[in-house]
Amino acid sequence: FSGLLIVTSCGVKYILVMIEYFEKWIELVTLLPNSLELANITFFD
Repeated sequence: FSGLLIVTSCGVKYILVMIEYFEKWIELVTLLPNSLELANITFFD
């Protein structure tokens, strides 16, 4: 569980959490606000 996230000095506001179910691999990626393109690239990479 995570509470409110503080915007960093670099402008990072969101954390994308991806979990690969079979091997239980977890990856966290910091995202800028409204960065749908970066989320798509990160997810499919």
